[in-house]
Amino acid sequence: MSLICSRAADLWLGQFKIPADRALATKLLQNFVFISADDFQRDLKALIASKLPAPSTAAFYIERELKQVKPKWPYKQPDNRKIVTRLSPRKIAEKMYLEVGRPRGRGLPKKWTAHGSALPAVKSPKNRQQDIGSEGVVAMAISKFCKLRKNRFALQPHTNDLTPGKATYLVVVTDFIGSGKRSRDMLDALWRLASVRSWHSSGYRKLMVFAYSGTDAGIAHVKRHPSRPNVHVVRTCPTIKSAFRSKTAQEIISLCRRLPQNAREPLGFRDTGALMAFQHSCPNNVPAMFIESAQKGQHRWQPLFPSRTTEGINHVISADPAQQSSEAFDALRLGNIVRNKSFLRSTEEQQDVVRLLAAVFRGKRQTEDLVAASLLPYVRVIAAFDRAIQQKLLTTNGRITSEGHAFINHLNQKASTSTLAPASPSPYYYPLSLRAPP
Repeated sequence: MSLICSRAADLWLGQFKIPADRALATKLLQNFVFISADDFQRDLKALIASKLPAPSTAAFYIERELKQVKPKWPYKQPDNRKIVTRLSPRKIAEKMYLEVGRPRGRGLPKKWTAHGSALPAVKSPKNRQQDIGSEGVVAMAISKFCKLRKNRFALQPHTNDLTPGKATYLVVVTDFIGSGKRSRDMLDALWRLASVRSWHSSGYRKLMVFAYSGTDAGIAHVKRHPSRPNVHVVRTCPTIKSAFRSKTAQEIISLCRRLPQNAREPLGFRDTGALMAFQHSCPNNVPAMFIESAQKGQHRWQPLFPSRTTEGINHVISADPAQQSSEAFDALRLGNIVRNKSFLRSTEEQQDVVRLLAAVFRGKRQTEDLVAASLLPYVRVIAAFDRAIQQKLLTTNGRITSEGHAFINHLNQKASTSTLAPASPSPYYYPLSLRAPP
């Protein structure tokens, strides 16, 4: 969805009085991604379903801010066994479950196991002032997802439901991985349990993290957690450094440091510079000019997402499919395809295959990169991927075939008269041959 055409964006851009600053801010806003509530829930559920197909079982834990507790130094179990030899942080996240010690005989240390109910999925970190973040929206979506698959999935279950054969995966779910700190805290809350470490070392259970999006640095930080979780996202998140070339990126960073004045973190938490917001909330990793207000004399800076809320974004314009397709091909430097008459006359499914092939043609391999490059929803990328394999334009490991390579080159020719594969009543089309014309 596009923010650039909204009334709120016009008011926000009006605060840039210098033409050069306004031009940079417009570029920044054009590369800013706004995710609608429907897209968020649909694609996040589709990601989970594709990575955990039947008969996989899993227990889901919603990422939220956890209470920080001061560990003993050196950190020990109640029977004085050390489980951390390196320096421990000043405070660590509380455990997801209580631990109960059971005697194993005279002279033997107790056996510590997780017991009871998990921490609640949604809880305000401040009791005096209740404040629920994006975990509320994520918890609602995952709760509905689990109810339809009660025999396979559970939301933060009691330890009685973690018996052998149940919950093969322990999964942390969130909307966005910015710096990765909060996701690691959630993993710590599970990993510090002796039972979880035992299950993991025995191969009974694995840890995973699902998110709609995340920065490359944040995802890498989460992957380095001692539990070595598998991390899956719907799409990658653009940042100032990844969306712009070096010179333009430095100019935009300089603008972010000037406006608003005296911002504590001009580029967002840990200088992430993320360019993504959701209809339910805006991450704290975006530049301060989007989320912080400031006052200097009679001049007041009004952010686009005050207090990280999106309440003022009432008239966000859904991207025109044709325009979105044109932007995707132009970004991939294959702009002639979108002007090809046979491409324009083809069905939506056929166009999806071409957009996917174009992304692979330019070196995109991971699903999250394909979603970001093709500007297609996750579910349509998966469907297009299957069709491309059946049409022998892609291999099963996602590499473009010689036929697919020639196909994209031919479609990208100026004034090309090539034709796409004809529509078929079957969901898959099996061409006899695909080759470039002589």
